[in-house]
Amino acid sequence: MGGKRTSWPAIGLIAGLVFAALPAAAGGAVDDALAADACALLTDREVSEVQGAGVLDRIASTQQSATLTVRQCVYRSEDFTHSVSLTLTVPVDGGGGAREYWRSRFHPAGGHTGKEDPPRPVPDLGEEAFWTGDARVGALYVLVDDGFLRISVGGVRDQQDRERRTIALATQALARTPGGSANEARFR
Repeated sequence: MGGKRTSWPAIGLIAGLVFAALPAAAGGAVDDALAADACALLTDREVSEVQGAGVLDRIASTQQSATLTVRQCVYRSEDFTHSVSLTLTVPVDGGGGAREYWRSRFHPAGGHTGKEDPPRPVPDLGEEAFWTGDARVGALYVLVDDGFLRISVGGVRDQQDRERRTIALATQALARTPGGSANEARFR
């Protein structure tokens, strides 16, 4: 059949979008101005410089559960496979939902199972940061105060290059948080 062949980076980006929405269901609200717009954390120019492809538009979405608000921005590139997904997860009404999720994901009781590669710590970024992924897909998670960022980039086959790009974008996003630096940023 003469259809288009799907690339692994595109599948990785789509999987990232689906994973980012997993903790969401229905529930409360967050009135934090920063959390209201994940798309404000990176400029089109920053994304274009890191990805080497222009940003056509930003697609914002929000999911909520009883304990978490998940705000996502997809920076859609001219070539969709080079798009970037940035997700900001914060607790609802000052609760501990984001930190509880973080602990269960990155510090599970009994340690990590052998089913997948364990998250790899990334030093000097936010309060704590981890790279997750394999040879085809990956994402950077950064804990900051009462929330965390998740950033993934598409169109990059080399894992080290993917990680380097997500760290560059995370550093820029963290500079826009109220704390103002990659090591001391705060969402509230």
